[in-house]
Amino acid sequence: MKLLKYSNSKLHNQLIFSIPANLDICGRSCPSCYAMKFQRLYPNVLPYRQARYEASLQPDFTDRIIQEITSCKKPIAAVRIHESGEFYSQQYITSWATIASSLPHIRFYAFTKRLADFDFTPLSSLPNFTLINSL
Repeated sequence: MKLLKYSNSKLHNQLIFSIPANLDICGRSCPSCYAMKFQRLYPNVLPYRQARYEASLQPDFTDRIIQEITSCKKPIAAVRIHESGEFYSQQYITSWATIASSLPHIRFYAFTKRLADFDFTPLSSLPNFTLINSL
């Protein structure tokens, strides 16, 4: 199973990593959350997002993501972390920092509502990573 999907109708030439949007992962329940509404409308996406979340807990997660990005044959403008979902632990943030620092020629970005919950310095200090506060 691939962990990254390539683009969507709005994001051209981008790889996207998504996990479920729920209280356990996001740390909050937002009434206007687009990702949660999408999961209710299209419940078939939830198993794929859940599988990616479970993959993110595995010790080979960083290696798998790096391998998928480096082997992508299509042009990559950026990697978007969390079309749905959220940063859920400090270790998960560290994993993405390892990935982004290993690929300095690739631009990464993510939106988060959890700036107060974790130390995002490992990500925000990277020149190829843009972290956007969406709260």
